[in-house]
Amino acid sequence: MGSSHDLPSHNNCCSQETGKREQLVMSRLTAHNANLRCLMWQRRLSLVDWRIKVIVARLAQLGEGTLGDCDITRVKRQAQIRLLDLRDVGGQQFHFDGESWDWELTLVHELLHLHISDCFHRGWPGAKSEAGMAAERMIDALARALLAGYRK
Repeated sequence: MGSSHDLPSHNNCCSQETGKREQLVMSRLTAHNANLRCLMWQRRLSLVDWRIKVIVARLAQLGEGTLGDCDITRVKRQAQIRLLDLRDVGGQQFHFDGESWDWELTLVHELLHLHISDCFHRGWPGAKSEAGMAAERMIDALARALLAGYRK
């Protein structure tokens, strides 16, 4: 993971949480905006003891059909979250299950993986396994509920 000056401090993020201007700025997916939003969600999700870096990744790095992923080092409490770069969807909003892609939803989804990573000491179950599909459904439902509550 990068050094501590790579990411904004937790204190600087507090002023980013309110106001119309902030909403407009934060709607754009940049590494800076994603890391600011990550800090806010780390506080909300009690993940402040984790060292997390968010990067914007190209489709070739993520793989077809992937909106984001998370590389977790549990013992060091470090993670790197990669979010899909919108340039790879031709400037159009990526549609997933009939909805426009919301990068903040993907960010919260990936952060929730950190909470349940302790449940899977031997690694994440296969995406096609029953346990893997159930865990993804649970994470997705929680991410949607958390984001909806925050945006009210």
